[in-house]
This record gives sequence, C-alpha cells and structure tokens, in this order.
Amino acid sequence: MLKFCLIIILEVTAFCFQISVYNYEIFQKTDKSYGYKIRKESKVLIYQEIVPGRDGNMGFKSKVDCIKIAQLVLLKMESGRFPPIVTKEDLKKLNIK
Repeated sequence: MLKFCLIIILEVTAFCFQISVYNYEIFQKTDKSYGYKIRKESKVLIYQEIVPGRDGNMGFKSKVDCIKIAQLVLLKMESGRFPPIVTKEDLKKLNIK
C-alpha cells in the first residue's frame, strides 16, 4: 500500500509517504536544507537532520537527495537491518551531493 499526504504546519511543508509499516516524512529546516523522519506507525524511530555517513552537520541540499536516502533507509529497515546505517558508498551510489 502506498499513501501520499501533504502536511502544512506553520509555514513548514512536509511530504509523508507510507510503505508497509514504516513511513517517512521529508521536512525543510530553517536553513533551507532538508531532513527526514522515519516512523513505525505513529512512533518516530529516526529523526535525521543531517546527511548520514558524511562528516559535518549539514542537512540535505535538495529534497530529491533527502528522499533517496529516506527510501534507502526504509528498504534497509524492511529487510531487517536496524540500525539502517548509511555509508559513504551509499551516498556515492545515489549521487548525493
């Protein structure tokens, strides 16, 4: 089952997708970078404001890059890997800037 919803709260736009028991939400930070939340039902399991697998504390520069990693994390979780570690190689394969 695939579910799409648009949530607007206090001028913050978030996109929410649901695949199986996990879902992700993309959010824009005040510095205009992006992050994501991974939930199982209503419980937040991962709140990711920075690009995982990379040095520093910067968020994703594009929403598309953030979506790619959120989907990768969901796939890892669906296959039973927890924590779903994102490596530098994962970032390279997905061409994350």
